[in-house]
Amino acid sequence: MSSPNIISPRFRLPKRLEVYVCIGDIVAYDEPRAGIVNPVVIRSAGKVDGKGKVFERLKEAGGKEYIADLNNVVPQDGCECVLTKGGQLKSLIIHPLRKVINDDTKKDAFINNMKDSLLEARQANLHKLIFPLVYSGSGGIPLEECAFFYACAIYEYGQKYSDSLQGPHQILFVEHDMEKAKSLVNLFNVLFPTLFAHHMVIPKDYDIVKVSHVYVNQALVRRERVSNTYETIEQHGQEDIDIEKGESLNAVPGRRSIQVAAVNITQDVNMFATPVYENIDSVSVCDIDVGQEQSVSDIDENRNLELNSDNTPDYDIIKDTMNEHEANMHRSISINASDYEEIKELDQPGTMMENKSAMTKEEQTITKEGQTITKEEQTITKEEQSITKEEQDISTADQSNTNQEQAKTKEPNFVLGEFTFEKTTLVIQQYDIRDAEVDVIVCPEYQRGEFEFEGFVPNGIRCAFGVEKGTIEEKIFERERVATSFCSKYKYKVTYVYHVKAAVFKFGQYPITRDSEENLRTTVEKVFDKLHRLKNRNIKTIAFPLIGSIDVSDKDLIKSLCSHFIKVIFRCCDKRCGSDKLEVQIVNHCPTITEWLQESLYKTANGDYTYW
Repeated sequence: MSSPNIISPRFRLPKRLEVYVCIGDIVAYDEPRAGIVNPVVIRSAGKVDGKGKVFERLKEAGGKEYIADLNNVVPQDGCECVLTKGGQLKSLIIHPLRKVINDDTKKDAFINNMKDSLLEARQANLHKLIFPLVYSGSGGIPLEECAFFYACAIYEYGQKYSDSLQGPHQILFVEHDMEKAKSLVNLFNVLFPTLFAHHMVIPKDYDIVKVSHVYVNQALVRRERVSNTYETIEQHGQEDIDIEKGESLNAVPGRRSIQVAAVNITQDVNMFATPVYENIDSVSVCDIDVGQEQSVSDIDENRNLELNSDNTPDYDIIKDTMNEHEANMHRSISINASDYEEIKELDQPGTMMENKSAMTKEEQTITKEGQTITKEEQTITKEEQSITKEEQDISTADQSNTNQEQAKTKEPNFVLGEFTFEKTTLVIQQYDIRDAEVDVIVCPEYQRGEFEFEGFVPNGIRCAFGVEKGTIEEKIFERERVATSFCSKYKYKVTYVYHVKAAVFKFGQYPITRDSEENLRTTVEKVFDKLHRLKNRNIKTIAFPLIGSIDVSDKDLIKSLCSHFIKVIFRCCDKRCGSDKLEVQIVNHCPTITEWLQESLYKTANGDYTYW
């Protein structure tokens, strides 16, 4: 296959899923490990049939073998999609079987055919899946509506089924008409993201970097943090290194096997490493003198030792000590006569014993007095211990009373990621808002202006519930009201989607920031006003995404937005009227943004932030 004639940007979805719009003949994109979608229907007589230019072109390119395989298709019970060989074609042919008619059933049948084709390609582990612009020609469905149905199926597949290891990784929409292909590109620019920053995910920094087989004198490599667009955005300066000793599985003779853990610390510290020499023999190429070689840890230990200035060996010190001891043994001692008389007086009988007895009596009386004093001290200490125990009991009782009083007087209760008001509970959770099992999901709608892409989260919500934006635009942007969509995604309950007008948050000079704050507050207050008006609908839970951004390229802006958004939600929850209890969830699928939201809630709950 020749290189595809791609006329669109690369639309990037999570988990390495890419979407392209191409121009040309669909047979020209035939290749191994690819699948071509060819919708067919089964007639009442059991014969497989199709219509349209693509169907006839594939029959012609596949030849008799492909037609024979197609006629022998016997779908199993409940199977709505079959896979056949392409005959003379290298690609596999995927045939969705549901009949799509331009009536009330078209949306479900259309989207299910698209999803079944994607799942069939996944089971076959195909690298590429090639779609013609199905149902937009002979099906009689407008291209704008088809583009939305394409997006619904691809968004759901990317959320639930796609992964980085199993295909398909590329989805190609092929059309021979240039004008029609360009129209599809313009529609996809609104529906699909083109940057990783559009996914609203901020990757975390690498906390630990493991390196094996590092020499002591080896230069450190600067660690680079890369943005989600594969571009280096900053380089860290000097980083501290913590060295962990450990043997390596593939150690090399003569090489020091250590592990280096690079940690985000700003100050410099010494490196401590103990070399481990493995498999060294007498004929090794790397002859190492243990007496001369010193590790960094040995050098640091030697710094704390006080050595002799002359560096005298240990056996010389021992020899000098023995000589000095022998000289003292032969040394003569001279005694004067006066000293002899004093010694003689001490040796007289009775004198020494009398002195000893007098001293022992005095010592006994002193010890008795000491014992009486110690007994009195023991009784005093026992009394003090009993007093201290009574004081501890009193203090514990007082503390329990104060805790009970605080529990009675304390109305708001803060837990990590949760704050309880009198009738409202504010919770911050990390998951995909499309999976929220709540009564109301808030969908921010950004008016098309300087940004062509309308946001990954709003598009994901609308595609998950099958809500076309054209049906709600007038109420949202012209009448500036909250539009409601009734969606029965879950069998046991009906979920409402509140579509509300939102503006992209901007951070800068005072007027710009102030206007952004006012727009954010207006958006959130509209939702709470609608909840207050519709008390009879028994709404108990509502989920908010982060409102005010469609990409995370500016991290400082996103962090500032999190604090402003929490202040607005906190104020509305605090001033909410009504007797019914309500759980307000702030849902985000990014771990970093979720942590920033929790941090902002903690600061707001403790009075570090003031809201207007």
